[in-house]
Amino acid sequence: MSGEPKKIYLGDYNMIKSVNVAEDGTFTVNYTHDNQLILNKIIKWISGITLAEDGTLDVAYNTGDHANFPKKLQTVSSIELADDGTLTFNYNTGTVQSFGNKIKWIDSITLTETGGLDVVYNNGETAEITENNLRWITNLYIN
Repeated sequence: MSGEPKKIYLGDYNMIKSVNVAEDGTFTVNYTHDNQLILNKIIKWISGITLAEDGTLDVAYNTGDHANFPKKLQTVSSIELADDGTLTFNYNTGTVQSFGNKIKWIDSITLTETGGLDVVYNNGETAEITENNLRWITNLYIN
């Protein structure tokens, strides 16, 4: 070694100037010198989810890709209540499920001559309530 200073070129000093993520998921790193690192569509996220009437689930991504999940989701499209209290569920897949005589309500109440009550339900059942009968005066004569 001679002891004299020598100049060695190591390259340009490079620092990150900015980092950007585009809507399509492209990741870009800009450096202070002359370099740029671009990773096209490297970051992926969900941009939208759609559920069609037939239960098809469609997932849209920022990259333009789609994922379809056909007929995986079954939803109730309508509920019917029949006069006899039967509940019917109609699903988006065409499936129908019925539960007979699940809901009971009073169709009519009639006051009998003896003060009892005759109850008729929507499913055709009847009940006669005779305890605590009502009383009333049928005729009143004053001389």
